[in-house]
Amino acid sequence: MSETNERLYNLLPAIYRARDLTVGGETLRALLGVLETEFNSVVDDIDALYDDWFIETCQEWVVPYIGDLLGVRPLNEIVNGEFTRRAYVANTFAYRQRKGTPAVVEQLARDVTGWPARIVEYFKLLAVTQNYNHSRPTNQLLDLRHQSDLELLGSPFEKATYSPEVRRIALQRGKYNIPSVGIYLWRLQAYPLVRVDAAPVLVSEHADPAGLFRFSPLGNDTPLFNRPQTEASITTFAGEVNVPGRLRRRPLYDELEERRRLMLLGQSEEPVYFGPQPVLELFTHATGAPANTYVAVPPENIGICDLSDWRRPADASGLISVDPVLGRISFAEGATTDAVRVSYQYGFSADVGGGVYNRSETLAPADDINNLNIFVSKEYPSTVTDTTLDDASHELRVNSIAAAVAYWAGGSTLHCVVEIRDSATYTQAIGVTFNPPGNPDLGLSLTIQARDGERPALILGSGEIAVMSNHPRSTLTLNGLLISCTDVSVAGDLGELDIVHCTMVPGRSLGPDGTPAAPADGNSLNVDATNNRLVVNITSSIVGRLLVPLEMRSLTITDSIVDGLDGPAIYGGDDVVLEFDEAPHSMGGGAGRSLAHGMGDFMAGAPTSIIRSTVFGPVFVAELTYASESIFTDIVEARRRQSGCVRFCYLPVESKTPRRYHCQPETAASSDSTVVSDNAARRVVPEFTSTHYGDPGYAQLTITTAIEIRTGAEDGSEMGVYCQLKGPQREANLRIGLDEYMRLGLDTGIFFVT
Repeated sequence: MSETNERLYNLLPAIYRARDLTVGGETLRALLGVLETEFNSVVDDIDALYDDWFIETCQEWVVPYIGDLLGVRPLNEIVNGEFTRRAYVANTFAYRQRKGTPAVVEQLARDVTGWPARIVEYFKLLAVTQNYNHSRPTNQLLDLRHQSDLELLGSPFEKATYSPEVRRIALQRGKYNIPSVGIYLWRLQAYPLVRVDAAPVLVSEHADPAGLFRFSPLGNDTPLFNRPQTEASITTFAGEVNVPGRLRRRPLYDELEERRRLMLLGQSEEPVYFGPQPVLELFTHATGAPANTYVAVPPENIGICDLSDWRRPADASGLISVDPVLGRISFAEGATTDAVRVSYQYGFSADVGGGVYNRSETLAPADDINNLNIFVSKEYPSTVTDTTLDDASHELRVNSIAAAVAYWAGGSTLHCVVEIRDSATYTQAIGVTFNPPGNPDLGLSLTIQARDGERPALILGSGEIAVMSNHPRSTLTLNGLLISCTDVSVAGDLGELDIVHCTMVPGRSLGPDGTPAAPADGNSLNVDATNNRLVVNITSSIVGRLLVPLEMRSLTITDSIVDGLDGPAIYGGDDVVLEFDEAPHSMGGGAGRSLAHGMGDFMAGAPTSIIRSTVFGPVFVAELTYASESIFTDIVEARRRQSGCVRFCYLPVESKTPRRYHCQPETAASSDSTVVSDNAARRVVPEFTSTHYGDPGYAQLTITTAIEIRTGAEDGSEMGVYCQLKGPQREANLRIGLDEYMRLGLDTGIFFVT
């Protein structure tokens, strides 16, 4: 883009510019300014055309054309904004120069799937009688004293040797054979959190909880994940440090022990896990120190150990114990630390729920001078009265979300954006009140959002997010938040509620072991029946039970997870108004939970649309307006079945819905039968890695799930919330690449580590 719009004007002789200023009133300058705009467009287009000559800088639509010039075999189209074929085309020459080698196959798997990969040649793990002229020092019996090697048994990084087996690896029946090659893929991603508040252990769990913390701000045990490091070249193989796997205790312990030993000798070595971007960091706050004064803990002061029994380090050691497997922290007896902040990585499947991924396209501009822009951070002043409102930018800085919202409610600004600029934990109850403006035709809007790259936690143990609207043209937007121990309660007459990229913890809170700690009847969203014009939109979020009364205008859920736990996922109340079957229904899909209520105990909820989502629990709605590419693990009941459509979804056969199109398990039944066979109903059910929120594999379909569900979406991807990942297309692309670059005679198996 050109830096100035007066290039042409400045090329004119000075006499004409002076005359234009004195006689023409700068009309010539204005004319050349218009010409300059068109000139800049031509220049920018020429620059873009030049960039399009190179695979590194070309636009995405140009990549297939460059690939065609190179004779690159076409892949399945994946349109999700995340996957690109750029690396596949860019590395084509490197592939062909090293065709058939393991390093190329590993790089190919990474480029065509977008998942980290590791290749294992299993003939190297066969126990053989060695020749003196061709010895293999690594091919030996496993030393039982090496704990790290024992932990790696069965993993892609194992070093043990085996006797051969003849079952085929392509069918995942066997591995250890001469022609067998295993390709391991990691589907989970590692999401970094920076300086989040660690949760202190409660007295109810430990008799002396002082100095005991958990990494997760929700107070549950959580495994820490590795921050993947970039490989040096295409010829190197991926190691543990190059993949987003769960951290193990032993490698971290060995590195820190060696670090301390070398420090005593005045030496140093190249760190692996605790380098410029360490896999975990601790920041401590001493009792009595000024607020927000945290001191970074050097890696040599961290001790890695098993804290399943909350053991404390010795007072004289000066170490802080950390368990990366359970996500626990332990200080010595009498430690003067009363708060800890941590940086680490957690594992999850996709950009769903409150997270630190890119949300820029969904954020409201926080610099609009027509709005009131309030920035919240624990580093800012404690009260609004301590700050000064900048009249020029309409910006205010405060360290409390509740105070920021109250300041806006007490003013006259129509639109307000409250942006949270850190990943700290906030505990004050939030009350949002929309009062009618002087002109009732004007709309009101309040946006509470996390800055891109942050994930603040709203843990309101003694309050709630209470929304009261006295104005029907009012809009509340929540974006990028982690909400626990409370619900969003909407009363009055709100116009629109948008929940975007948020996590509203199912069951409201988690216990230390990750199970829901709140009562099973705790809702994430409670809407009062007075909101008869309310429209609720839930996008890319994880939420618990939704109470949305029939009087509401509509509910739309897109790319989200709704978890009703042991109750309904979506309903309108508890009164008996519908004629449903009284017998309880079990939750399908291997969820392992059952509904304790009868179908007649719940009212129908608002007219609902559900798109590319996973719903755990029964759904009771007045009308299922539209359902597409979604998974319903339990019964779905729609009061009005003459309108609406359900397409490319899984739902139990006994559900009462509008007309269905390509839904499972009906489509899996024999084509000449009008009744779904019992065999198809038993076979075609969703199976999940985990159905408990807090687990890294939450709501992720297993590889053994019926193919009708794993490829049952309209475009051939999987049903449910992770339809956006296009997993089947990625796997198909890998098989296309293997046909071209895998050496003849080898047998290949694909395994998903996570």
